[in-house]
Amino acid sequence: MKTLTAVLSFTLAMFVAAAHADGNATFTAVTPIFSQVIALEYPTQFKMVNEEAKGGSYIQESVKAGDTVDRWSEMITVTGRQNAASLPQASAKSFVLNIFKNFQSACPATFSTLELGSRKVDGREGFAAIASCGSVSTTEEAAKNTAHSETALILGIKGSADIYTVQWAQRGQSSAHPLTLNAAVWVDRFSHLDPIRVCERGPNQIQGCASRK
Repeated sequence: MKTLTAVLSFTLAMFVAAAHADGNATFTAVTPIFSQVIALEYPTQFKMVNEEAKGGSYIQESVKAGDTVDRWSEMITVTGRQNAASLPQASAKSFVLNIFKNFQSACPATFSTLELGSRKVDGREGFAAIASCGSVSTTEEAAKNTAHSETALILGIKGSADIYTVQWAQRGQSSAHPLTLNAAVWVDRFSHLDPIRVCERGPNQIQGCASRK
């Protein structure tokens, strides 16, 4: 695990929030990533297990209590790609679909995808889609000739200079066929991360982005 504070001037603040109407308690996590600040709600059973910045890329990974960054049942990931929004024809949609190309290469025979379409994220351009591998192996699983399925909903957000993603992934039993993707289930799960805020860097950025609705 690496925490590169000097690279990003990174500060993570967590503020315990009231339980949602459906009884699911969350906390607010606020992260300065390159040119902006990203804030979103996390279910309280998740904890951050990895944070890395390398070159122009940033990643933060959170898993359920008892899981690790290598062995997990569900993972929430936040990423940033510095200056990606400034590239010609850059969009949240093209960024997400390009991620899925790499995803598909890991499981071409069992890959499936479902586009959920464009959405506004705190006034910013966003695009969401689901992708799934019916069967994929970690290095450890490959040595044992075993595998698992992996499905992820990814929301891309085009910031003022950078492009960010918020991802929620789940692992399950391996399947020899592409999985059927249930949009309603994934949209409901992802709704627990709302509201997602995209704030400008500046004084009191942590408290300001956490409290702004």
